[in-house]
Amino acid sequence: MLAHEWAPTKSPKGEGFRMSETSRLHRLPLWLFWSLVTIVLWGSWGLVSKVASDGVDAYMNQLLFTVGNCPLLVFVSWKVRRGVASEKREGRNRGIFWAFLTGILGGVGNMAYFQLWSKVARPRLLHR
Repeated sequence: MLAHEWAPTKSPKGEGFRMSETSRLHRLPLWLFWSLVTIVLWGSWGLVSKVASDGVDAYMNQLLFTVGNCPLLVFVSWKVRRGVASEKREGRNRGIFWAFLTGILGGVGNMAYFQLWSKVARPRLLHR
């Protein structure tokens, strides 16, 4: 296999870099790669949440979870600022509303999850 077959190429739509068609045959599809990354990260999050709940209550866990998101907020705000010029404006307010609601529901869901681990059941690893 030639070295240039594995080199990323510039996307024609200006979306950054992508793999060439030749190298794509030898790699996982991007959707599968990101799905596997998500599974690993959410699994790690679940394990770390269980360990953290042994030392703090659900509300402190949620507070520290939120503080832990601050470095990601810096990165995401930088990415959003870069993409604002090319972003569609129609429907933006509705999108902001739904994103905000998603954050609230996710936070309440996290508190329920942390409450499960810290107070209610203390299951070992959720096996029968």
